[in-house]
Amino acid sequence: LNDYYMSRSYKDALQVLDIFSTRFVSHADKIPKTRTYVNLLGVPLEKLPVIHIAGTKGKGSTCAFLENILLKHKLSTGVFTSPHLVNVNERIRLNGKPISNELFCRYFWECHDTLQLHTPGFFQFMVAVAFRVFHEEKVDAVIVEVGIGGRDDATNIVSPLVCGISSLGYDHQNVLGNTLGEIAEKKAGIMKPGVGVYTVEQNQEAMETLIRCAKNVGVPLKVIPPLEKLLPDPSRTFHLGIDGEHQKNNASLAVMLSREFMLQRTSRVLRTSKEEPPLNEEVLSEEEKSGLMETEHPGRCQIVELPSRGIRLLIDGAHTIE
Repeated sequence: LNDYYMSRSYKDALQVLDIFSTRFVSHADKIPKTRTYVNLLGVPLEKLPVIHIAGTKGKGSTCAFLENILLKHKLSTGVFTSPHLVNVNERIRLNGKPISNELFCRYFWECHDTLQLHTPGFFQFMVAVAFRVFHEEKVDAVIVEVGIGGRDDATNIVSPLVCGISSLGYDHQNVLGNTLGEIAEKKAGIMKPGVGVYTVEQNQEAMETLIRCAKNVGVPLKVIPPLEKLLPDPSRTFHLGIDGEHQKNNASLAVMLSREFMLQRTSRVLRTSKEEPPLNEEVLSEEEKSGLMETEHPGRCQIVELPSRGIRLLIDGAHTIE
């Protein structure tokens, strides 16, 4: 590939990614291969300050809310998310914005030159590139959205400071299973000993599975409070930056994750099932409030006005029956 793509342009990078996307990677190989790639790139995984988020619905919105809250706390952020809407750069964000074509090209070709002989798949390669970017750019917080499932996902090589699991439902059943219990067990695969886990209210079968998995790992599973409980005056209207009643759970999850992260980055506290401090249900701080209100997430209950044509579009990337 090196000889063929001599210009090493952004367009060339996209063509190489198209080749990578045709490569089959077995579930058993995803994690060990991705860990090998990241190690070859010189990224110390244990030092990345990661927040790891799984779920069926809402994990992308949770990442967006969380990113904005941390930015309001004056922290630099890196976010790895998928899929992208328009440009592949959207998968890697720095301080609230997709990385530029120039920066993407720089890191892409650096990683390509190191890894091309290992024939990486698309998603595993993008994970490796993202982690290299976050390490080199020395971000304060790394928000990682799981691709599919959790247990066998390529992102599940991190040593997170906190984990989150958003709403669970039916999706990718050919990979994750046909019951909510089976799906929840795969999602719960991101749980790590000593690391706090936060989730939203779930279907009974899914919640029972998450509780069992947390107990097996030896960590407390905390269910977030309703967003209204965090508002200084619940009777007053509070507008989230992303529309939709369902976004309240995602916003509350983001708040809880940000609070745990802020605690863990300053003084590491091992979480065990024997020690379960109460949820921090203090009212929203100014940083949290403005972060939630100003969050933008294209393709999620997004309204696009085309006044010259008299058209109003509602764009939403919903992909499950719920």
